Amino acid sequence: MLRRLFTNAFGNYIVQKLCEVGDQDDVEVLGEAVLSEPIGLAEDTY
Repeated sequence: MLRRLFTNAFGNYIVQKLCEVGDQDDVEVLGEAVLSEPIGLAEDTY
C-alpha cells in the first residue's frame, strides 16, 4: 500500500517536472531536472 502510494506520488512528480521543463529538447537536461530532487531526497533519507 505504502509502496504504491509512493510510486504514484513519484510518477505524478515526474509528470509535473516534465511539464515544467517540457519546452527543452535536450533529454539529458530533462532527466537531470526530473531526477535531481528525488535523488537528493533519497540521499538525505538514507
